[in-house]
Amino acid sequence: MKDERKTILSSSSLNKIPFSLIVCTYKRQDALFKLLESVVRQSLYPDQILIIDGSPEDATKEMLLDKKYPKLEYFKVDVIHRGLTKQRNYGVKKVSETSEIVCFLDVDIVLTPDYFQNLIGTYSQFPDALGVGGVYPG
Repeated sequence: MKDERKTILSSSSLNKIPFSLIVCTYKRQDALFKLLESVVRQSLYPDQILIIDGSPEDATKEMLLDKKYPKLEYFKVDVIHRGLTKQRNYGVKKVSETSEIVCFLDVDIVLTPDYFQNLIGTYSQFPDALGVGGVYPG
């Protein structure tokens, strides 16, 4: 099974499945920085990264201006759109029409380098899957 999985995950078909990442945050710029640093080290990089910020101040926006992340789009929401569910819904409305998969991550996660390759690879292995969840290995 392990050899079969490697074959599926190394397939070039993974690069043909466009996917977006949505990260919602509220006053967590340090955690967001660590997450984004783990995203840039991915073996399979998102086609779109949406940061949905509910923070009342601009510290998150300033942190993002200091460091350029490819394909990142920043949105600051007002009070009526604050809260995890509301921010996720806001983000879904901003997803590119070309994206086939939407990934949500909590802001305090740090990814292993093959996280997206494994996650998106699951759709190659199970094309009828409606959703996939990550697994914490430790």
